[in-house]
Amino acid sequence: MITTFRPPLWLRVVQIILFGGLGAALTGGGIDEGGWVLPLALTGSALTLASGARLWVLRIDVYADRLVLINLFRTVVLQWREVARAGHDDQGLWVRDHDLQEYRPTALMVNSQSLAFVQRAALADARKAAALIERIRKKHS
Repeated sequence: MITTFRPPLWLRVVQIILFGGLGAALTGGGIDEGGWVLPLALTGSALTLASGARLWVLRIDVYADRLVLINLFRTVVLQWREVARAGHDDQGLWVRDHDLQEYRPTALMVNSQSLAFVQRAALADARKAAALIERIRKKHS
């Protein structure tokens, strides 16, 4: 592996704490209410904890032979010959394949509602990732 891009550790820890707290609150509320609410609360809690765990692993892995985008709902593996272009804009990193399908890795997305320092950090990481991906892509083309 050449490198990995992921959200900062502090952001991942905050997400785990928030999702863990929400899961605990759902479980506690379900136990308090009992009856038919309990299975719904436990299901919601399990889904919340699974989502928090998936947020922890969001990343972009750059290998010598491929690019792996681990997003919230799916993982995309692109061989370097499939990558047509990579760049960044005000929403973060994007990668296009030769079929003009655009991939927006969740790990380096920027939300307009984010705090300014979080946006700046994510955009800086997106610029670095785009430059590295382009450099490697050009080597393989």
